[in-house]
Amino acid sequence: MTAALKKGDKTTLSVLRYILSQLNYSAIDKRGELTDEETVKLLQKEIKKREEAITFYRQGKREELAEKELREIEIIRQYLPAQIPDGEIIKVINEVMEADENHPGKIIGAVLAKLNGYADGSRVAALVKERIK
Repeated sequence: MTAALKKGDKTTLSVLRYILSQLNYSAIDKRGELTDEETVKLLQKEIKKREEAITFYRQGKREELAEKELREIEIIRQYLPAQIPDGEIIKVINEVMEADENHPGKIIGAVLAKLNGYADGSRVAALVKERIK
């Protein structure tokens, strides 16, 4: 945050301040410190909010606002753990399917629980649907 402040990067600074405030609000709601897992979930939730906003901005032909949201997503992604490659996700999907899971929703839930925030839910869902076909 101090680097963004020194550079005068207002977008990065505002995003980081917002994320810090959300982390603090979550910690207050929980009445304790957030775990790494909870922090990752909060960051993913913020990315999802911005992705939804991009969809609405593009429907309203407000491309400049959609671009702003994209820049914010890039900033937030810097603070998320590296995503697991698709090959690793498919291995976990196969393991779950071998355990007699046939319902796509249950498979996706089990895979996301095993990957613990290291894979995006939409990517997992797409891979599960592809694997089931």
